[in-house]
Amino acid sequence: MSSVIAPKTVVLTARAAQDLRDAALIGRNTPYLEITLGAEKVVTQHATASMNPVFDETFTFQLPGEQPDAPPPTLRVTAMNAARLLPDQTIGTGTVQLGKLYIEGSEEARVPLHDSTGKPAGVAYIGVRLVTPEEEMEIRELTKY
Repeated sequence: MSSVIAPKTVVLTARAAQDLRDAALIGRNTPYLEITLGAEKVVTQHATASMNPVFDETFTFQLPGEQPDAPPPTLRVTAMNAARLLPDQTIGTGTVQLGKLYIEGSEEARVPLHDSTGKPAGVAYIGVRLVTPEEEMEIRELTKY
């Protein structure tokens, strides 16, 4: 007999990136982040041309509830450079397992990024926290029609 494990609402904040590799073929990097958590993916707004952009953008995700013997959720971050005339270029990609998320309710993730050859391409900083049951009830009340 299996038990139903309620999904969890997660608030994720894309804080910043640091020391991003220059991926611009023309001009300067205009970086943004593609963030995947579970089956959902979000994209930050474009930052100013900087190798150390600050995003401070918040998103909401749905994750399955904690399940016995399941690995912790994996956060995948890809830093992209917005190009004007060409397709956007990948600056670097990184993943990190959020092992503290279900235990402590929140985690500040430092995600090292690497380019396609494995060379360091910078670091992304992402805050992740579980929504409390009380907050979940408030959200349900606010979204009722």
